[in-house]
Amino acid sequence: MKETADSIDTSPDTLTTLLRMAHSFKNWDNLIRLSDVLYDLALNMYNDDPRGKPYLQKPLVYYLGFSSLMKGLSLQKKKLYKEALLCIEIYKDLSLFSDGSEKSNSIVDSFKFFAEANRFSIRILSGDNRNLDDYAQFIQRYPSEILPGFITILEHAIAHNIEVDEEIVPLLEFVLHYVDDEINSDKRSYYFTIFYLLAIYNFKNKRYQDAIEYNLKYLESSDKTNDDQHFKKAVALHEEFRSHASSQQLERYNSILKNYLFGVIRDEEGFSLDSLIVKNS
Repeated sequence: MKETADSIDTSPDTLTTLLRMAHSFKNWDNLIRLSDVLYDLALNMYNDDPRGKPYLQKPLVYYLGFSSLMKGLSLQKKKLYKEALLCIEIYKDLSLFSDGSEKSNSIVDSFKFFAEANRFSIRILSGDNRNLDDYAQFIQRYPSEILPGFITILEHAIAHNIEVDEEIVPLLEFVLHYVDDEINSDKRSYYFTIFYLLAIYNFKNKRYQDAIEYNLKYLESSDKTNDDQHFKKAVALHEEFRSHASSQQLERYNSILKNYLFGVIRDEEGFSLDSLIVKNS
């Protein structure tokens, strides 16, 4: 049975928050379900009164676009590219639902831009190499698209065993320039994913030293932000690469692990790693 807004007793703004939470947890099926509920609710409210309700934080056109966008992104993550393109058709032009205000028109323009970017992304992920250069140039013109676009290009390269060195050089410069400033922001998951994919990409291309360097960067970044999930992922990846690591890289890896261990037990009552090391030395 299809869920409705009434069955989960919520509002467009609450649903928007739930959608963001589902996205952060990568719960794609739940995201699709909630997107449908939000879209139906917003459409019904629009049909009842196009001006919306005074308690809403945004114009109705926003909820129609956001629900379609999030559903499309979920379908894209599930590799259901044809279905994702159908979602893009919904939010590529929402002018019909604009109330004519400057705010609503700006929202319509934003989703039009998202539609162009995501259409590019889906074509690339579907294996269409013809648009790769155009896509790389497109995301360079819009800094907000560089991180997710970089991920798309790397995923495409890994999935289809192609080299994209030329396309990623300027993107890598951007990432390395901003990573230290933004690693503690809401963009950190992008950086983690990029370093992880760069390690995989270089490993597949037999550039083992480069692969390990990117994974060590991944490991260091996740340690600095106390992100245990990504830290464990980086450790597991390093163990796969271990036989290709130089002595300097192994020393750096061991140092990171030692610092991590000290941090974990620092506040443990009655336990001192220093005393344990001395005792066993």
